[in-house]
Amino acid sequence: MKINRTKFKNGVRILHYYLPTTNSVSLCILFKTGPVDEKPEEYGLAHFIEHSTGDGTRNYPDKKKADFLLETLGVVENAWTGKNATCYWMKSPIKNFSKAADILFDKITNPLFREESVQKQKRVIIEEIKMRRDDPNIVAWDALSENIFASPALSHINIGSEKTVSSFNQDMLFNFFKKNYHFNNALIWIGGNIKFDEVLKVLGKFKLPKGPEKKETKYEKASGKYCTFHKMDISSAYVYIGINGFPIDKKNYYQLALANTILGEGEGSFLNQSLKVQNPLVSATGSEIISFTKDGLLLTFFISSNDNITKACNISFEQIKRVLDGNINGSLLDRAKNLMKTEFASLQETSDKFVCFSSDYSNLPRFELLTGRKKNLDDILNTINLTTINDIRKSFQETIKNSKIVVSVSGPDPKVKGQIDKILEKSNL
Repeated sequence: MKINRTKFKNGVRILHYYLPTTNSVSLCILFKTGPVDEKPEEYGLAHFIEHSTGDGTRNYPDKKKADFLLETLGVVENAWTGKNATCYWMKSPIKNFSKAADILFDKITNPLFREESVQKQKRVIIEEIKMRRDDPNIVAWDALSENIFASPALSHINIGSEKTVSSFNQDMLFNFFKKNYHFNNALIWIGGNIKFDEVLKVLGKFKLPKGPEKKETKYEKASGKYCTFHKMDISSAYVYIGINGFPIDKKNYYQLALANTILGEGEGSFLNQSLKVQNPLVSATGSEIISFTKDGLLLTFFISSNDNITKACNISFEQIKRVLDGNINGSLLDRAKNLMKTEFASLQETSDKFVCFSSDYSNLPRFELLTGRKKNLDDILNTINLTTINDIRKSFQETIKNSKIVVSVSGPDPKVKGQIDKILEKSNL
C-alpha cells in the first residue's frame, strides 16, 4: 500500500491513497483539537462547534440549500469529535469531488455561527445531554471517563453539561474556532479513484488559513482501584472495566493491540469464551484500546443480569491476568495476528474506512495527526508478524504496572459496588 504525502506552505499535511478500483473519493479533514483544549467554562464547546459549522457559511449561507446540493451531488458526509481530534468527512462520486470539496472546505474555514443558529444548537444538544441520562451504556461509560483519567482535559465529558452549553455564544465559538481550527494544526486524508496530481490541483484552489503553534496538552498518569455505581431502573447491568496507560505513541503499541485482540475481540477471545460460551453469564462482552497522545485505556465491558455481575467481573479480571501472565498458546496468537492483518487489508479496499470505520490501532491518518510521525503499513504488518507471546506479556506487564483501574456500573442494585470493591482489593493486577 502506497501513501503519497506532501506538506503545503501553511503547514497542512496531505495524505493520499490511490484506489483505482472504486468509483468514489473520500476526503477527511482532521484537526488536532477537541475537548482537551477546553477550559472548564468551555466544556462541550468543541462538540458544539462540530455541530455548528454546517449551519450556514460565507459562500453557502443557506444550510438547507447547501445540504440539498450535497445530496444532489451524491455526497455522504459526517463528522466526529474525539478527545483530542476532530474529523470532518465526506464521500463523493469522482465527477463531483471538486464541487463537494468546495462545500466542505467552506464549512471548516468560513462558518457564520449566527446567533439564531447557536441558540438552536443549544436546544438540540441539551436534549442530547438529557437523553444520555436514560441510556445505561452511556451512563456507565461517562462515569468511567470521569474517573479513570488524572487529567481534567481527558476526564470531562465531550458533550459538556447543560450549564456550560447554555452559556455558549457566538463570540465563544469564533474565539475557540480561530485558535484551534487552522491548517498547521490539521491533516487532510484523501482516498479513492483520484490521482495525486489531481488532488493537489483541487486542494490548491482553497485558501487555507494558518494559525498559532499548538502547545501539547500535558497528561498525568492516574493510579488506584475503585468502583463507581449509578442506580438505574433497568433489569440488566452495564459494566465497564478501565485500565489506563495505553497511549497511541507507545513503542510497543501494536503488541498491546494484539493483547487486546486476544483478550476481547471476536468469538474466540478470552472474554467471549469464558463469559458467553463456557459460562453463559452475559449477553455481550468485549474489549478495545482507546488511545490518546500521552494516555489511553484498555476498556473491557459486559452486560449481565444483576445476579451475575460479581462472577462475571471476577472472570473478566482472571482473563486480563491470563494475558498479563502470557498464558497464551501459538494458535491464539496466530488468530489475533490474522484478525489484525485482515482489518488492515479490508481498510485498503474502500476509500473511507481508514478514517471512519477503523480501530484506533489501524487509523493511520489519526496516528500521524497526533504524533507527527509517519506510519508505513508494511512496517506495522512486519511488527505484528514478528511479535512473540513473550513480547505481549512484557508489553502488557509494563503498561499495566501501577495503572489506575476503575469499574463503572449502571444497574438496579447498589449492593454490587461493595462486592466489586472487594474484588478490586484482592486483584493482583
